[in-house]
Amino acid sequence: MSYAWTEIGIRGNQYDAEAIKISATSKDIWLVRIIVFLQVIPAFAFNSFLALATAGGAMPDWGYEEDYVIRKMRRWSNGLFIFSFINPFWWLGLPLSFLFSFVHYIRIEKAILRNAQPVNTAAL
Repeated sequence: MSYAWTEIGIRGNQYDAEAIKISATSKDIWLVRIIVFLQVIPAFAFNSFLALATAGGAMPDWGYEEDYVIRKMRRWSNGLFIFSFINPFWWLGLPLSFLFSFVHYIRIEKAILRNAQPVNTAAL
């Protein structure tokens, strides 16, 4: 999802490759939604504001390093999001963050459902 905040983004079959990397079942799609809407989008809200304020100048060309995204998600999950609530730029960036990522989210969800691992019904 972090490719939504880059200049190149991802295209076509790259969504399938990312979905395979996630290796979720169709029953896991609710978990993907929670992660995207409650962690990724809010964590990148300030980045969205910066991207708009700098006319795209604050967006990385080729994507974020995976360890940067992991650190960003950990900081968000560890409670530093409390400080975001008092930052007016975060509030301005939150709807932008949703807009930046919405198309990517829909495409990655479709790719997850297309490439979903079979659900083990014997365990049910």
